Amino acid sequence: MAHTDPIIVRLLRIAEAVPAVDRAGWNDHTKKNFIQLDDILNALRPLFHAEGLTLVQVVTRGDDGTPMLESQARDNAEGNHWIIGSMELPRIADVGPQKVGSCITYARRYTIVPFFGITDQKDDDGHMGQHGKEMPQGGPPSNNPTNNPDPHADAGEALRSQFAARVRELIPSIDAHGIAAVCHHMIINPKSTDPQTWNYGLGELSKIGGGLGEWLEQHQQENQQ
Repeated sequence: MAHTDPIIVRLLRIAEAVPAVDRAGWNDHTKKNFIQLDDILNALRPLFHAEGLTLVQVVTRGDDGTPMLESQARDNAEGNHWIIGSMELPRIADVGPQKVGSCITYARRYTIVPFFGITDQKDDDGHMGQHGKEMPQGGPPSNNPTNNPDPHADAGEALRSQFAARVRELIPSIDAHGIAAVCHHMIINPKSTDPQTWNYGLGELSKIGGGLGEWLEQHQQENQQ
């Protein structure tokens, strides 16, 4: 099957289609369930395949030599790629190989989770990266309190609508995919109902102002190779 749409358009279709992912992991430190990396990847792989893409996660280096974890969507036919997200990693000489390994796992999650709107993740590797203690996985599931309604969700929804309306004011011709792309480049989860997320986004829009169209085009050019 030929895939003629740009990679970013196909990624946005995947973001809309990604199913809910069960929190099957268990964190003994926080006493909460969390979404495991393998479950995230298993949910994404068939969607990537259907769009003629492969998710590739590689350790590379930034322009200044800083170690980076980069998540890429590679076109199976053309070989070109789109950078979904990247995150700096610590150096082995500074923290040791065990912590670097945990940070790599953490970065593999969080360079893809925001773009695809996979939320409510309670990870153990972030704790290990900070505190140097390994958090066991695979314990018994519990009645998760985060399934309860979020008292701030209504405010978050209102701010999300305000963000979308402001983007449309700045770029009148933009569609839903374009708004999701703006969120992606601001490292915002477009499905978030957290008021702080959208307050941050509105603040960024205020800084960019009428140059949002040029800002978006520049970021898309930087990500697409």
